[in-house]
Amino acid sequence: MQDEDQPNSTEPLATLGHADAAITEPDASAPPRVLWLIYLFLRPRSFFRHFVVEPAPGLTALCAWFYGMAGVIGQFELDVFQGEAPTGDDSLLLLWAFIAGLGAVAGVGYFIIGGWWYRVRLKWSGAQSPDSRLARRVYLFAAQIVALPAIVRTALATHRYAAGGEAPANDAPVWYALFLFFCIWSSWNSYVGVRTAFDVRRGRALTWFFILPGALYAFFLAGALSVAWTLPNVNHPATHDSRCMTFSYPGNWRIDTQTPDYDPNGNLHIAGFPDVGVQIRIHESNRSTDQQLTAAMEWYRDEYQHVRRTGAFDTWGGFTGQGWTLTGESYGYPYSLRLFVTPITERQHLQTREWCAVQDEADVMPGFELIRSTFRLKP
Repeated sequence: MQDEDQPNSTEPLATLGHADAAITEPDASAPPRVLWLIYLFLRPRSFFRHFVVEPAPGLTALCAWFYGMAGVIGQFELDVFQGEAPTGDDSLLLLWAFIAGLGAVAGVGYFIIGGWWYRVRLKWSGAQSPDSRLARRVYLFAAQIVALPAIVRTALATHRYAAGGEAPANDAPVWYALFLFFCIWSSWNSYVGVRTAFDVRRGRALTWFFILPGALYAFFLAGALSVAWTLPNVNHPATHDSRCMTFSYPGNWRIDTQTPDYDPNGNLHIAGFPDVGVQIRIHESNRSTDQQLTAAMEWYRDEYQHVRRTGAFDTWGGFTGQGWTLTGESYGYPYSLRLFVTPITERQHLQTREWCAVQDEADVMPGFELIRSTFRLKP
């Protein structure tokens, strides 16, 4: 039995990975070339055995361009959530020109620098003088498992929205989680390609082409996912418009329609993540404002520990009334809580509640301010 950390000398294409090896003719029994994508995604060993044998400069350049476009898309989405991307009258034509143009530049970088780094890792994995052309093909072909879903997803998303910048703003958090899956998949196929086309040591190749890249992807995408979930997307807001009220709220927050007391005209919970929320109520009450604030404070005492009043305010958006600021704790973490009540008719009152972790208050405040500043009651 072959030692797992020994060169894979039994692989039929192992000699192709040497710079002085002759590129052999493709196997006559190779699958049709039109099926190369299916084999890349689902049968990587067969793909790298049959489809990387011959030099393919045009296809390699196209794959570099696609990979560069995927990188530009990822950065653009992150910029949208951080409020740094251009906003306004977004044009789909301009958006795709931007992605295609910068993607070409990024693709050159991936081809030169990424290909060089791939070859370095091949040497560290035991390959002797690995062929640079073959290394770039294996690297860029495996990268299509990340690039193509990113491009297709963006094309479908931008087709659904009137403004290009709104597409990543609305579903990027879910996409980031799925994108991590494609990154891990791509790393595994890259490892399979290296083992198929080069004479390397299995343990070293597994480390340099699957374990470490997978961990790095997880680290950076976890950070991007954290940004996508926690920062309120106020540049591309959503709108609630019912018979009694209208307001805008961050595009990556949501109105919880599954709560038992949900009422689009009188009781809404706008949820952010993690543990960020706003409740808006319109209700009838014979109690005074102080009594309503006290009752709301008691409700918080059922949800948090050590709840206490720390201050007062008298406006919420365009409304004047009475408000209390509170602090509390949940599992040892401090929370900031805000209550506000104002009469809107002889019997009806508007009541709002806002809550978030103290450490997130500065980050989520733009989301609270968006709701406050746009909230309107209808006659």
